[in-house]
Amino acid sequence: MDTFGNRNSYSKTDTDATFMRVKEDPMMNGQLKPAYNVQSAVRNQMVIGYDVFQNPTDARTLIPLVKKMNNAGTLGSVVVADMGYVSEANYRFFEDEMPEVTALIPYNTMLREASRKWRSDDSRVMNWSYDEKADEYTDNDGVVFKWRNYSHRTDKNGKARDFKVYRAEEKDENNQDIPAVYTKGGNVRQININPSWGYQKARMRESLSDETNASIYARRKIDNEPVFGRMKAHFGVGRFMVRGLRKVKIETGLVMMAMNMAIMAG
Repeated sequence: MDTFGNRNSYSKTDTDATFMRVKEDPMMNGQLKPAYNVQSAVRNQMVIGYDVFQNPTDARTLIPLVKKMNNAGTLGSVVVADMGYVSEANYRFFEDEMPEVTALIPYNTMLREASRKWRSDDSRVMNWSYDEKADEYTDNDGVVFKWRNYSHRTDKNGKARDFKVYRAEEKDENNQDIPAVYTKGGNVRQININPSWGYQKARMRESLSDETNASIYARRKIDNEPVFGRMKAHFGVGRFMVRGLRKVKIETGLVMMAMNMAIMAG
């Protein structure tokens, strides 16, 4: 367990490495391999910050990398990342601890929410009517969902989230049962609303609707993605040559530095 730490696996040939699903898989069978999660921050295809992590989840690497860059004085005024880095904790971090930094990180369903199909989907709570004064939702079948209780949940990474639980009213104004209230299994329908997450999503939609921010985000693919492509194709770095987290970080830093020098020389 001392070797595992907060991971769920490790390699016997490199106990610092964690088994991850990597893109290098010609058979497309999702094979697990001992690996490290390399993160880089790029500006105009120059690497201005990097770090190496033992966990495969990109969302959990954002805050440590941003803090490291901020301490080093290399963090810019805008942080751009793709949907893999979305989490309520990350959004809250930028709002509470770094309000001077603009974070442009679209959440997974942001583009789909603007589609006609999504807006016409009656099962989506965002398409229901909400009475703010009474604090109740009404779906398109006329079923009213009233607030019942709060729910506090903690995920496996220790991040807490608070939900408001709404329960459907089983009787109409004539005290008659409402068939649409029940699920197929015969249970009364409930919905869980996370006000904090809804607020954070609204802030991100507003931020990315700004033309300047949208143009900055549009540059992410041409700024960041080529870095790892050049590392593999031009520098021939397809895997690490050393073992152990400390040595892997040093090797990564040397490669990143060499790529920056190549850009400066070219």
